[in-house]
Order: sequence, then structure tokens, then C-alpha cells
Amino acid sequence: MTKLSGDWYSYYRYQSGSQGDDFWGQHLLHATQDGNKLVLKNSTGSLSHVVLDLEVKPEENLIIGTWTERTDPDGSHKGVTHEGTIELKIAEGGERMNGIWHSPGKDGTTHSDIWELAKVATSKRVQDLPRKWKMTYWYPSNKHDNEEPDVYEMRSFWHEDTLILESLQNDDDSYMLARLHLQDNVATGNWYENTSPKAEYKGAQYSGAGQLIVDPTTYHMEGLWAGAGYNHEEKKMQIYTGKWEIVPLTEA
Repeated sequence: MTKLSGDWYSYYRYQSGSQGDDFWGQHLLHATQDGNKLVLKNSTGSLSHVVLDLEVKPEENLIIGTWTERTDPDGSHKGVTHEGTIELKIAEGGERMNGIWHSPGKDGTTHSDIWELAKVATSKRVQDLPRKWKMTYWYPSNKHDNEEPDVYEMRSFWHEDTLILESLQNDDDSYMLARLHLQDNVATGNWYENTSPKAEYKGAQYSGAGQLIVDPTTYHMEGLWAGAGYNHEEKKMQIYTGKWEIVPLTEA
């Protein structure tokens, strides 16, 4: 039987809002396997709590079961609990799980969409990058004409050629996740942020893409992020961009 215990990068797509816009829920989950039983859940420090209670059917390369998510009580969903069923196919020799989630909606219809998981690599790489980082990005201020910085301390994981950066728990309850593919001293990827419920943007969720140049000696990364946002003055969506910097932190 394929061994599935360990850490997994999890992301699922869902629709939200009156326009039915697509959003992505992203988490790092730890899997515990006991025979055909497989349970995945995130750490107790996470703003939302996700549990997948699954059964592995090795003869069909299939996993079925249930999922529950209790959302962040200070976030946009105000601590609401969502639940449903899930069906996943084991792929790439147990390195990925791809499938569909289902959940009953308030109107009595069943909602379904993509759910994918990628196993976090535990072996060392040739490029033995640091485990902790400081991420800074600059964004347009709503209060004045200048840009303002936001800073996160991050921990890193590897999956194949993808560097996954997740923010450490902080005092303002904000959250950042980035996935970067490194090739020829260039980092290209996407990011997701759940802003602080205590600050100006009141727990709003944002996502986008970016690209950075990597210094091969110091691993200092510097580049630009891009993401969609609402322009309140012009009353329309537009693409914003800004400086993005990721710097290794020395291990204590």
C-alpha cells in the first residue's frame, strides 16, 4: 500500500460572492495513516481548522471520505463550519492526490469543485536553501500617495522544484502563503494572503502571481508581485503591482 503519512500542501477552489468569483483555500496539512484509514489536519496555530477523514482503496488507487473546515472566527466567513464529502485519486506514486469535493449549499443544491494535494518533500536538495525567511512586499496606500510595506516571517518546505513559504503565527492573525518555482536563478509563482482582521482591510483575502531574481550566493530574492484589487475611486477591478523581497533569516 502507498505510504501517505507526512506533510501535504492542500488547495481547493470554491466560488464566493454575488458574481460567483473563484477563490482558493490553501493550507498545510499533516497526514496520519493507519492501514486504510487516513486523517489529514492542519496545525493548532492555524486561523482555520481543516480535517479530512478518509479511507484508502488501494485496489482502485482511490481515496474517499469526509472533510470539515471551521473558518477563522475573525475572518470574512466569521467562524462558519463547512463540511462535505471528497473523492481523490492517488497520483505520481503517492506524491499527489487530485479530486473533487462536494458540499450541500444553503439552497439545497450540491456544490462541487477541485481539491488537490501535493506531498511536501522531506529529503535534502542540492540547493539547500534556509528554512526561515523574511518576506516584505510594498502595496499602494489608501491613506496617502506613497506605498506601504507589509512584513512576514516565513517557514519553507520543498515539493519537487517548488519552494513553499508559509507565514509563522503572528500577533495580528494575518496569513501569507507563496509557491515559487526556482529555475536559472529566477523564482516564479503565486501567493495568497488573508489580511489581519484587526487592521485596515478587515480579514480580506487576496491572491496573485510574482517573479523574483535570486542571488545564487546569498539567496536574496527581489522582484515584483501582481494581483487584482478593487479601485474604489474608479469603482472597478484593476491589476495592482509592487516590489517584493524575500530574504533568508539566520537560524537561532
